[in-house]
Amino acid sequence: MAGDRARYLVLGCGRFGLRAVRQILSKDFRAVIEAVDTDPRALDAVEGSDVIRVCADAVDHMAARLSGPDPPHWIIPTVPIHVVYHWLVRALEKGHKVERIMAPEGLELPGEMRPTAWEVYSSLADSLCPVDCPGPSGDICPETGEYRGRPLYRILEDIRCSGFVSRVLRSHQLAPGVGGLRFSDLHGLPEEIARESRPVLLSTASHCHGVTSALRVADPAR
Repeated sequence: MAGDRARYLVLGCGRFGLRAVRQILSKDFRAVIEAVDTDPRALDAVEGSDVIRVCADAVDHMAARLSGPDPPHWIIPTVPIHVVYHWLVRALEKGHKVERIMAPEGLELPGEMRPTAWEVYSSLADSLCPVDCPGPSGDICPETGEYRGRPLYRILEDIRCSGFVSRVLRSHQLAPGVGGLRFSDLHGLPEEIARESRPVLLSTASHCHGVTSALRVADPAR
């Protein structure tokens, strides 16, 4: 029965999305996987006869699945945007005025990069990680042998920036090179943020890598 099987939503069917599908199926052949992409040709490349292929916008489909029956247990984002941030903004805009704002300067995050005005990337690694990285073992990087120390998601949780509150969604290691978000961690998030009177630094992060974006609910619910 499908109710007894783990359900995964893979957003994006490029190199990393295809790899995520293969890795999950090699780990659990009974897994229920939805693969989502706007490009039918990308969907054609998805392996696995039982994989559900959906031609749709990743954020729109994620929103529909999370609010519908039998939502996925895990969301695996492999599209080049901060998926949770875009989903959250769209959810909040249904009942609130939401401002997308730039993350403040001076966060001093490890390996901080700002490729766009709206996203801050951070990383504990100072070199390119292998695609099949199993993640740190006992806080030791399996590639370099370096001590990683505190996980990045903890560092981001402890951001102290005047006027902002930090909210972090943790990405869990599901397979080598594959990270996923728990549906249960997203459930109720829009309502929680809607009550926040301060601007929010929203991050999605694993042990070593993360992305942070900022927003403000102009008319917070009371």
